[in-house]
Amino acid sequence: MDKDASLAELDRLAGERTAVWELVLLLGDPDAVAAGRIWDRRVGLLEILARGEQSDAVDYRTLQDRQL
Repeated sequence: MDKDASLAELDRLAGERTAVWELVLLLGDPDAVAAGRIWDRRVGLLEILARGEQSDAVDYRTLQDRQL
């Protein structure tokens, strides 16, 4: 997949993630929402790295390991 196609797919998936996150906020119990907030922040940081917007302040490997 080329870079432009990959970024377009990232945009699409970010929109999908936002829609699903809204459902978690509306319907999730407090523990699910708290865990989701942490996960969402970490995914957001990975997205910043994938877009090349920031590369030096965040350790990609650490973020990736936390997602697993």
